[in-house]
Amino acid sequence: MKSRPLLLAALVAACGGGEAEQCEVGTAQQAVLAEDRYILGVGGAYPADGMLRGRERELYRSQAARREAAWQTVAKVLAPVALGQPLPNAPKETIPLWQTWYAKDDTTRLFRYLFEALSPQERDGHARFSQGEIDDALGWNATELESLVNWPLERRDAYLAAVDTSEKVSALGGTGLVAYSPSALRNLLRSYPEILLCLRSGAPDAFVDTPGQSSQQAVREPIHLTSCGTRNMGPFYVSEGESLVASLSGDGVPDAQIALYSESTGERTTCDGAKECSVSTTGAVYVDITAGVDDLDGAVQVDYLTPDAPWAACLEESFANDSVVVKANWSRAQFGQMLPVFDTSAEGLLATFDNNRVDGWGTPTQEADPGPDAIYTIERPNGNRYRLTGLHIMSKELEHWQWTTLWWSDSPDSDFGEDRPNSIDALGGPWGQYKMCTVTMFDEGDDDPSGGFGDSAPSLAAALEAVHGGAGAPSWCSNPYIEDGPGNMATNCIGCHQHGGTELLSETIIGDDQNFPEFGRTQLRNNFPHDYSWAPAAGDELGLEFKAIIDFFE
Repeated sequence: MKSRPLLLAALVAACGGGEAEQCEVGTAQQAVLAEDRYILGVGGAYPADGMLRGRERELYRSQAARREAAWQTVAKVLAPVALGQPLPNAPKETIPLWQTWYAKDDTTRLFRYLFEALSPQERDGHARFSQGEIDDALGWNATELESLVNWPLERRDAYLAAVDTSEKVSALGGTGLVAYSPSALRNLLRSYPEILLCLRSGAPDAFVDTPGQSSQQAVREPIHLTSCGTRNMGPFYVSEGESLVASLSGDGVPDAQIALYSESTGERTTCDGAKECSVSTTGAVYVDITAGVDDLDGAVQVDYLTPDAPWAACLEESFANDSVVVKANWSRAQFGQMLPVFDTSAEGLLATFDNNRVDGWGTPTQEADPGPDAIYTIERPNGNRYRLTGLHIMSKELEHWQWTTLWWSDSPDSDFGEDRPNSIDALGGPWGQYKMCTVTMFDEGDDDPSGGFGDSAPSLAAALEAVHGGAGAPSWCSNPYIEDGPGNMATNCIGCHQHGGTELLSETIIGDDQNFPEFGRTQLRNNFPHDYSWAPAAGDELGLEFKAIIDFFE
């Protein structure tokens, strides 16, 4: 893959299966350091839409509905959340939700902490970490700084006081390439036995005919109820043939009650003094938890059970409904470095497609030098400044995930930014400068080339028509700042990610038309070893990181 000299963190092939490339001028990725995690606190949970999975067919058939849902996802990922520690001199004490999430360094630090706490026998048997143990580890990770001898109170206070600009606050999340929401992180940590097994034996076959039962966590949250207190959750959409299971763990469970209410049938299933309760129905289901005479102090978990072929054979189970993985692309904002500007209008896209196989997104139309008011900018303690040029967002609210990507533009209100809702502009700062595309399936289900935007957003309609291959043809979504290299302009993210967990290279997937048609965009598997994630076996290579830690203790 060729690299542009301006980009810092990574110019990753269509979905990020390859290694991150570094720019010619700049530094490598900057991890979330212990002092920054101390300020950030525990990563914030993604507020998943439990009913979105019930709209999967609608999203497939409607580009407009798909984009509306994607903008809502973007608004949640970018939503400002409070920092874990107060900053006496900062002009703001919030940071976008995704920047509180966990990068590779957090993940390996947490794994080492958890694995070291196991007994020798548990280490030998690769015992799975409990959810409670992970809870404790996340709390330790956020306060580790307090136990480091080289960070006395005076040094900590000085560090907090030095974060005195908006750009320095924004830099607390580091300049890492990939970040995992707390729910995604949990699955990766708990799945280390399966990840190691597949690392040794290789990925399973692409198609599996043996029936089995797939499990997917919808949500897991702490629950604290006083005597007779009630907690209401949902709605959760249950598809035909599925079961919804709600379970409790912790103190006071035998005295508690779980009730499941089906909106479609009006029936209420009550489980007294039980650790779990299940219902098989179709439509919206609400979960009510009521404490008994004793206080309830623990966690509530809601899962989907589906008779299906094995889905995530190299994980404990598929990623939970509130799992999100983001990939950020940063560019140096110093030394006179300019940003390339790409033309994503209908005319620009048509011209780019002609040269896609050789040049990818090709030569930018011009260059720009946007300031912090026009592009999200961060400044590290060493004075290095970076700009966020692109952000991939893969969210698990849908079975095959929702694939959304943002890119900076000097004309943000045209084509792929023309339908940007007020909720994004209301976030303030530079977020109104980013355009967006999204897919939810391998093929395009909307038979209207304009996506229904002919009247409301004509430049968006024209751009969508330029990349529309017809209903049933492969879908399209590509980021000019991230999908660099031959063939990458004509990708859709989901096609490449389906092979996550295999030894395939992204260059092979995109460049081998005979075995991976349409630049790898078509579905070729029903078994997704790591549930569309490259992280355990490529990219961050978490499996090798886990193995190195285990080998150290052995």
